[in-house]
Formats: sequence, C-alpha cells, structure tokens
Amino acid sequence: GSMEDKFLNSPHVWNLWSDNIGQHGDVTVETNLQESSGHYFCRISGKIRSNMLSVIAAILETDLYSSWIPLCTGCSPVKVINKQRAVIKCEFDFVFAKKNCILSTVGD
Repeated sequence: GSMEDKFLNSPHVWNLWSDNIGQHGDVTVETNLQESSGHYFCRISGKIRSNMLSVIAAILETDLYSSWIPLCTGCSPVKVINKQRAVIKCEFDFVFAKKNCILSTVGD
C-alpha cells in the first residue's frame, strides 16, 4: 500500500522525545520509527492558544503550506475527516533527494 495507507492503518507506539517545551511548557514531541518500512513518524501535541476558526482555516489551506514550511514544494489533502481532523501529504525537495511527509491533524 501507499505511505498514506500505512500511516492511517497501522498502530503507532510513540516514544517520548521531549516534553514540557514551548512558551507554556505544554508541548510534547514523540517519535516512532517503523524499521521494516523505514518510515519515521513524529507527533507534536499541545494546546493552541488562538481562535479556533483561524486554526481550522490554516489547517485546510494546504495550497499555502509551501509558503509557510521551508523546503516544502507542495501539499494536498489525503483525507479530510472533519474540520479538526485531516491527513495531508507534503512534498519536500532536499538537495540530494525528494521526500514525502504525512501530516495528521487532530483537534479536541
């Protein structure tokens, strides 16, 4: 299957990389390396102190990600589950290789 299918359909065991970070100390970064496929996953969680409508609008504006994210050459939604949850595929053009990244947004 595709990288998107693997991301959506496989359970992830998250390993704490860092916590209590950010201005308010409420951001956590966790990682997961799937050695069999070579895929590396990173989960960043924390509170967003902003108007929720602004956050939702930013998440759904995938056409602008290449302006906001360094080395990103394009993004497109893979699956929009609702206004707070989406899976987005981004492409990055590094000097020696092109790489894909899957972003999963989750809101409570």
